[in-house]
Amino acid sequence: MPLQPLAIVSIQQPPGGGQVRAMHSSQVLFTANVTFIWSRRGWSIGKALFVPTRYIHFILIPPTLLSSFAANPDVHTCETLQYLIVILGMVAVTLSEVTFGLRAYAMWNRNRAILVIYCCVAIAYVAALVFILRSFIRSVTFGKYLLGVNSGCYRTGGSSVIFAVLVVIMLTEAVTTALTLYRAYRYFRHTPNALVKI
Repeated sequence: MPLQPLAIVSIQQPPGGGQVRAMHSSQVLFTANVTFIWSRRGWSIGKALFVPTRYIHFILIPPTLLSSFAANPDVHTCETLQYLIVILGMVAVTLSEVTFGLRAYAMWNRNRAILVIYCCVAIAYVAALVFILRSFIRSVTFGKYLLGVNSGCYRTGGSSVIFAVLVVIMLTEAVTTALTLYRAYRYFRHTPNALVKI
């Protein structure tokens, strides 16, 4: 018997359920990391991309905490922390995009046309990110809290141009998705498969 909508709404998560699930996920991923990444000798392109992509977030935690909870930081400290957080965040996203691009390139059997497409996308991506991030970082201003209790950096202004970064990332992912789906379509069109029959 299927669940009724009211029954679905009434199901509640036990206290600490999210933390337990996150710990289990981390344990499973850690075991997979040790099995498939760290137990292999030598460094490949995949391992060199995986390691910073997976662990750069641990580098981001201290500047984020300092930016949020430092007692009476000066403007220069806040600007430096903002710069560091933004740049490291963009490095993490860019490494992920490169990983997805290499996967699509491998799906196309290292086709030179796909490599040219990705080189053009990479040039446009980097140029757009540099322009947008320079504009954003220069526009961010910090000030003192009105109540005098200053815990962390208090951003008083900044450009909304940072939204354009999301558009650039979405366009890059759209290229990767389109190439991946087209390759899958071409592959399954010539392969007898009950799921593809129309």
